[in-house]
Amino acid sequence: HSLAVTLSPLLLVMGMSGLVLMYPFVVSWLVRRAFPLLLPRLRVAALSLNNVRYSSALRGNIAILMIALISVVTVVSVSSGIERIVSEAYTTLHFDIRVERIEVNDQETRSAILAYLENHPEVKENSISELIFMQGRANDNYALFEGIDPEKFSELLTYIDFTHDNGSYLNDLQDDQVANVIASKATAERLRLNQGDVVDLEINGVKGTYTVSGIVDAKLWNGGDIFFLHVNRMKEEFFTYDSILFFNTVSAPEDVVESFRDYFRNFGGVTTTHQEMEQMNTEQNRQTFQMLNFFSLFAVLVGSFGAVNNMFISFLQRRKELAVMASVGAT
Repeated sequence: HSLAVTLSPLLLVMGMSGLVLMYPFVVSWLVRRAFPLLLPRLRVAALSLNNVRYSSALRGNIAILMIALISVVTVVSVSSGIERIVSEAYTTLHFDIRVERIEVNDQETRSAILAYLENHPEVKENSISELIFMQGRANDNYALFEGIDPEKFSELLTYIDFTHDNGSYLNDLQDDQVANVIASKATAERLRLNQGDVVDLEINGVKGTYTVSGIVDAKLWNGGDIFFLHVNRMKEEFFTYDSILFFNTVSAPEDVVESFRDYFRNFGGVTTTHQEMEQMNTEQNRQTFQMLNFFSLFAVLVGSFGAVNNMFISFLQRRKELAVMASVGAT
């Protein structure tokens, strides 16, 4: 599967090139057989069609139009595929309400917020999950880190597969005696890390030594280039508490979200439901790919003008040739 994904762009280009190179021979074969059938009935059309066999200018113009049309189909197809893949990273997040951008991030305030949610009658028990995103360095190279709760993360996000033959890599993060970290495939390749290697991390100005306990395919989650470690280690060792909160509600999220908005507004937090997040993400993706489709169609339009111009020049040149042939008595 990974080999097919890697080779697909190359095969697409080769397929397009082969189609453009092959079509003159296909056209010649078809015209040679259709010409005797069309000539008695559609004389002008048959002569015009037969001219394609001998006019390199016409074949070149047709090739330009073919490339333009293939480009449009390719861009639309790729855009739809990317939109689906990007949206999947958000639709596989399972929660009712999310709270982010909390401006007050000291330990006491964060503890009070968690206590508020844990004791709230509308919050489902054991559904509260925290994610902490931080930028830092790994082996003196730029890196992105995500602090997660390994007991709840596999239920919160089903987009990434952490399982292996003997269980789950998330279990390794729960070992309090060993400082473990999970690397994405993109991160491991970029930093040349293997499972079991030791990596020096620096987050929030604090350094620590961790062991790469597993390597997973993070796909497009946060760009696919990321480390996962226990959220408690992010707090206790790197002194960062700026987490995004996810939780499920007893009642319908849209019925109770306003009460949570009123509470978190005091801390500058932004509260959204899962449905609202999906709508925002879908709209952002739609706008992005609409712009991409617009530019591809614009490029095709410009290319079409070039093809029409070439055809017009070819027509003028051909008309002169016909006038010369007529002057010597040719039909």
